[in-house]
Amino acid sequence: MKKSFILILLISAIGFNSIAQSNSSSKKVLKTIYWLRDNPVKMTKPKFSKKYSEVLGWLMSNRPDFQFNTSGLKEFMDKYESNSDYEYTQEITLLYTLGQVAYEIETNKKKDHENAGYYSIKYILEYYQNLLKLDENLKNELLENYLILEKENKLEEHIKELI
Repeated sequence: MKKSFILILLISAIGFNSIAQSNSSSKKVLKTIYWLRDNPVKMTKPKFSKKYSEVLGWLMSNRPDFQFNTSGLKEFMDKYESNSDYEYTQEITLLYTLGQVAYEIETNKKKDHENAGYYSIKYILEYYQNLLKLDENLKNELLENYLILEKENKLEEHIKELI
């Protein structure tokens, strides 16, 4: 009886430690995601690649069943198919997916595509505004329209119609 009680305590301690480490690593991943949003840099830069890879590595280890849904970014992807159409097309597309990861970590809601899509667009808009602080010439017509819709409290409805 005493041995089984000790064994149960040991298993519980290991389990709680794993949960604590997972929460800690989740916070670290969120910090990395927010860094990428707040510090716009081209994906060809080593800093971007390293941080994006860290998030993907965590995702594969901790949430292997995670499903990306890019339907909330459909308008953007249709209009700006390549970097020749808008210089930061690829970065915005990749960061949209990180917005979904952040939403799932923050809310602990899986496969909530409508709300994750809206959250991810808002995440992209924050990134976009940080990008404009570096270079006003990077204005984007569609993202500017999204900023207007957000101010008018119509963006959420618009994005959810796309999903």
